[in-house]
Amino acid sequence: MYDTRLTNIDLSIDSILEKVTEYDIYKYYIGQSFKLGRIMKSPFRDDKHPSFGIFKSIKNKSLLYKDLATGKTGNCIQFVQELFNISYRESLLKILNDLTNNSLIRSVEGISIKEDYESTKTIISVCRRNLCKIDDNYWSQYCLERSDLRYFNVFPIEMYWINEIVQPWTYNVANPGYAYQIYNKYKIYKPLSNKKDKWISNCNSYDIQGYEQLEYQNDLLIITKSLKDVMVLYKMGYNAIAPHGENYLIPKCIIDSLKKRFIKIVIFYDNDESGKIGSNKLSNKYTIPTIFIPYTNYKDISDYVKEFGLDEGKKLMKELLSEETKKVIKTIKSQ
Repeated sequence: MYDTRLTNIDLSIDSILEKVTEYDIYKYYIGQSFKLGRIMKSPFRDDKHPSFGIFKSIKNKSLLYKDLATGKTGNCIQFVQELFNISYRESLLKILNDLTNNSLIRSVEGISIKEDYESTKTIISVCRRNLCKIDDNYWSQYCLERSDLRYFNVFPIEMYWINEIVQPWTYNVANPGYAYQIYNKYKIYKPLSNKKDKWISNCNSYDIQGYEQLEYQNDLLIITKSLKDVMVLYKMGYNAIAPHGENYLIPKCIIDSLKKRFIKIVIFYDNDESGKIGSNKLSNKYTIPTIFIPYTNYKDISDYVKEFGLDEGKKLMKELLSEETKKVIKTIKSQ
């Protein structure tokens, strides 16, 4: 059943979790139906009424499973033990065997979630509301529809809490609010608030906006500076991601992974001073080319589309990417 060459090496939960995260173990053995923090059908039996969940234990700093029907709970190793009806040691061996065969791998999502629950963290909770005309009017300025918001896990909110403390803001027509859900975290966006109150987030550098929606492989990836720009570029047919600001450096492990998936990567930050500084910093670290909108009145692609529409935005992107390709060809010829 298992590779016998693995039986003489260190078998412990600590040695396993040096190679893979708890999140990845649960997701691999449960499959695509796995959602952290939500009740789902039990993988242990035919479960017509969902009664199983994976939750974060702040006290133990680990991910535990809970079977509400039986009351059983345990860690990820005990979960594999229960799922396959094997001993604890056999479950360690099975996980290690799947790691060795590269069928079970460590993911960016797993690393992000591990960092989240192992650190002193800010917990953001939200109360959703239904989309309304106000929301349609705001997002349609950027040629974005309700289906685009749903695809990128953007939804309107009535109120939100930080560490169980309700915040001094509630939804109103003059000051709507939205939650960007990135993995199991939130970024609160109040577009009409002042600069100080516009953004609230508990995301870290591994929580890349748009990463969950990427195609697995393609010719081109654009790194931009906001989820709004990611959505507008997606509307034009481009794959795009964004860190949580132009001064955030995307971790090397993520860039290395993306370079294997995409033939070409381009940085497309704002054309103001902070955008150029952040763009150059990222470009120099990872040797990735940059492009900028050449018009000072429009610092990003969202502003440009708001002013001129989606078709003109597509024309601009085609021109910018064409110019970048010409620069690359010219550099190669001069070498």
